[in-house]
Amino acid sequence: MKRMWIFMAAISVAGCDSGVTGASATTGTYQLRTINGQSLPYAISGSGSNKTEIVDDKFILYEGNTYQESGTMRVTVNGTASTTAISETGSYGTLGTSMTFTNSAGTRQRVAIGDGSKITFVENGLSYVFRK
Repeated sequence: MKRMWIFMAAISVAGCDSGVTGASATTGTYQLRTINGQSLPYAISGSGSNKTEIVDDKFILYEGNTYQESGTMRVTVNGTASTTAISETGSYGTLGTSMTFTNSAGTRQRVAIGDGSKITFVENGLSYVFRK
């Protein structure tokens, strides 16, 4: 009987590991590596002499469940390029491998999947993969 309880306890503990996403496991810097499996820069709209590209982006997740996003977009119109900063701060929450990011103004909420080394957003038909 005692062996049965030990076996049941071991199975119970093993069953709880669905990807570590506790505060200490998720904190850190996550750099955007690919969009739809392609490296950066990535054209999210347009082509040729008129396009918008993501050049770089990163999320920094802090203890206390806050985040900072920063990066660069390049907009090219008639062959003339200019850059625009990507900047956002807010809070995040985790539930298993699901992550919810809410900007500081409370006007934007994004959902992602994270495992402590990678965060994946799927938005508007694009898959953004950030890695530690």
